[in-house]
Amino acid sequence: MTDASTSTLSSFVLIGLGTNLGDRYTNLISALKFIEDHKLIETMIASPVYETPATLAPESPKEWDKPFLNMCVMGTTHLAPGKLLQQLKECEDKMGRLSPERWSPRVIDIDVLLYGDYQLETPSLTIPHIQFTKRDFALVPAADIAPDTSIPGTPHSIKEWVAKLTENKAVFYADPPRWHS
Repeated sequence: MTDASTSTLSSFVLIGLGTNLGDRYTNLISALKFIEDHKLIETMIASPVYETPATLAPESPKEWDKPFLNMCVMGTTHLAPGKLLQQLKECEDKMGRLSPERWSPRVIDIDVLLYGDYQLETPSLTIPHIQFTKRDFALVPAADIAPDTSIPGTPHSIKEWVAKLTENKAVFYADPPRWHS
């Protein structure tokens, strides 16, 4: 009997990480260490870090307007998409992500952007990420590490989607963090 949460095959995965509370750079490193220590993603390749303005709803409180640090990581995983998401949410919880409220500031936010050539829509997970092709804070770092990767369900690669952005506020912040123990 096989466990539906894992596979003997590995799949390409691309995740996005963002943080706008506390020591943002250290938050990214802590999340990367969690991912590595828990073997969620193997052979991780990290993008540079970018700073972007917070994405807010018009009625959001002014104190939520804190810039994010964003990056992407790609690699392979043996975890099924739902199990990977569950483990990434555990990382968010352990790092102190408090508010589930949309647009609110967060110590860490981790999203599954791509998982192989999967197209999946469940109440808790949509792959490719539903807003991936519209978000400079996800596309720009992703293009640094996987520019020619096609986005399933679209006729374009990541770098082609970056070229289509109507607004790009992603500003280089730092080289890829070193997180290895």
